[in-house]
Formats: sequence, structure tokens, C-alpha cells
Amino acid sequence: MSDAASGLPLSGAIVRDSLSGSQATTGADGTAKLKSVGAVGPFYIFTISKIGYRPRSLRLHAADVREANAVVLAELVRVADGVRVLDPVVTTATSSTLSKNMQGFETRRRNVGLRGKFVTPEELRTKWRAGNIDDVFLSDGLLPISASGNPRKPRCPIAYFVNGSRWNEIPSQANAYEAIEFYPSATMAPADIIGALAFDVHYCGIYVLWLRESL
Repeated sequence: MSDAASGLPLSGAIVRDSLSGSQATTGADGTAKLKSVGAVGPFYIFTISKIGYRPRSLRLHAADVREANAVVLAELVRVADGVRVLDPVVTTATSSTLSKNMQGFETRRRNVGLRGKFVTPEELRTKWRAGNIDDVFLSDGLLPISASGNPRKPRCPIAYFVNGSRWNEIPSQANAYEAIEFYPSATMAPADIIGALAFDVHYCGIYVLWLRESL
């Protein structure tokens, strides 16, 4: 792990595997070794964070990580000068405390004014524990209006947003996700997540997906 501007190693950065929850902290040489990692479909997905730097998600294809001791290089961008970085705050959380992502999910799910459809963490852990994400889309009606049977090949543009970032491909296992949102048009989707796409009337399906946070 290194500073994007200086190229110097970064110590104290937390590297976390999104599926297994395994994490490690980088040492003085900027390296960290995870004891175990879990593949999400054909991908390994990591989150990297450090106080004073912008958090980053890193997605690697399994074909690029063939060896058990594979080395992955990544850089973090320092928060812009002039932006005040607050000291870390230590809080005591209980198991029922929702993450920021899930707080937003619950707020949107309970908003009767939104025309979205939602699949909760409880449903994904029970009903869809061993299912495929396409089965979830089909069974729960999370399909573009013009789609005819195949959720991956609609007749109009769709977009996937995973943990707030746009992806072209998504993991196929339903148990890779913490929660799922679907909006029948970009104009109905949360603009704070999809950005400028919210003004594009050509899209007939927006999937907002949140990766599994814990086993």
C-alpha cells in the first residue's frame, strides 16, 4: 500500500476482504497479509481505508490472483488539502447497530414515496442463501419493464451500482449481497448514489446492490 502522490509506503491502512471479513493492517513497509479471503463469483473484493485518505474498493479477477501468496499493489489518495480531517472517534457499537450503507437502505425502503423494490438482509440470508442473483431478480420482480425472461439482457439500458460505485459485471451468488434495491428508471433512483445518471431518461432499470458485510 502506498501514497498515490509520493509513492511512499503507507502504514496503518486497514485492508479487509469483503466476503470473509478477514482484515489486516499494513506495517511500516506498507504491506499486509490476510489469513483468508473469499471469492465473490470470479472476483476477490477488498476495501482499503486509512485516516486522512479516501477509502477505496479493490476488485480483482480470480485469474489475476493464482498464487496463494500473490502480491497486490494499490495506492490511496490523500484527502485534499484544506479539507479538515477529524480525529478518529471511538464508539461502542452493539450487534444491532446498522452500518451507514444499511441505514441508507432502510431509510429508502421505508420511504413510501419511492417506487423502488427492496430485498432485505434477512431474505438474502434465508430465502436466497444458496440462490443465484438472477433468480432473485426474477422471483422478486426486480426486472426492467421491457425485459423478457433474462434479467441480464433487457431491451433497454440498465446499470449496476455496487457499494456506491458503478460496475459492469456483478457477482452471481445471492449470498454475496447484504441488500438489494431496484428502481424501474434512473429518475426514480437515489441521485446521491447514481450521480448524473439520475437525469438520463433512457434507463429502465437501476440496481443498487450492497455487498455482504458479515458472515
